[in-house]
Amino acid sequence: YMMAQKTQDEVKANPFTHQQYGNNTFNPQKAGTRTIPAHGTPKPPKAPEKPLMPYMRYSRRVWDQVKNENPELKLWEIGRIIGQMWRDLAEGEKSEFTDEYESEKVEYDAKLKFYHNSSAYQAYIQAKARGTPVVEEPQELPTIPVGRGGKSAERRI
Repeated sequence: YMMAQKTQDEVKANPFTHQQYGNNTFNPQKAGTRTIPAHGTPKPPKAPEKPLMPYMRYSRRVWDQVKNENPELKLWEIGRIIGQMWRDLAEGEKSEFTDEYESEKVEYDAKLKFYHNSSAYQAYIQAKARGTPVVEEPQELPTIPVGRGGKSAERRI
């Protein structure tokens, strides 16, 4: 009995040892001990966020209104209604969303150019060419003031 008790205590202390009647092919892994592979493609530093397309801007603006008017509809049905509303929207009203997009796209292109010239991105490109991982240091992008609510508006999916 002492022998069996000792074995049970060992199993409780270390569940990664094979037991007498256990499955020999079972090979549990300890969680959280993954090592970072020394090969593979390194991760690029975080790129600037792309501006929302005009339709997505419109969709975010009218989503809650359509949802409140039709609370029983499913997600994709609401999307279908908003899509039809966008197609029926007058060009003048569409241009408001398009203009916002174009102004943010100019800012995005400037940030992207700065990002591509950044030392962190250059180190990533060189490491990618060599195939060695790079230790990235987070680098802050310059803040460019955004007009008319732009990026400061809350993001929802």
